[in-house]
Amino acid sequence: MEARLAVEADTAGPVDGSGPAQVPRPFAASTTVVEPCALSGDIRSEVGLQGFVDEETQEVELEFIIVQQHEDCREAEGDITYTLVGAPDVTTDLILAIRPDGTLEAGGGIDGATVIITGGRSLVCEVDLDFGGGLDAEGVGTITLTGTMCGQVVAQAVSQGLPT
Repeated sequence: MEARLAVEADTAGPVDGSGPAQVPRPFAASTTVVEPCALSGDIRSEVGLQGFVDEETQEVELEFIIVQQHEDCREAEGDITYTLVGAPDVTTDLILAIRPDGTLEAGGGIDGATVIITGGRSLVCEVDLDFGGGLDAEGVGTITLTGTMCGQVVAQAVSQGLPT
């Protein structure tokens, strides 16, 4: 019973006023979405969202995760048919944070691989991308994307001020 009372007391904030008046509120949700492919198989996506809201400091942090599985997904493009298979699955992880000063920070990545099979041949498309960016106190937004996708080097950066 003592541990339970201590936990309840902790969620209300400190009694002596030496710390935050309340603790951040965490949240989490997840779902699974299955989409059929044009010819056969499917694409399964495990989607999750978690984070916290700190009403006292006005800080919010969100983490959005998608794990995409190609399960013998057969598609066609003109006369060419191909099958997509996760090898491993492709995972996208995005973190967004709104800071107490009103700035926004973003970061994350896309990692994994997909095997593309057609005409008895196969190709592995590996993905290793990192992205980041934000919005500073002066209203300047930046976005960067670096890494590799299907053997190609990717390096992009954009910076833009908000219209006044």
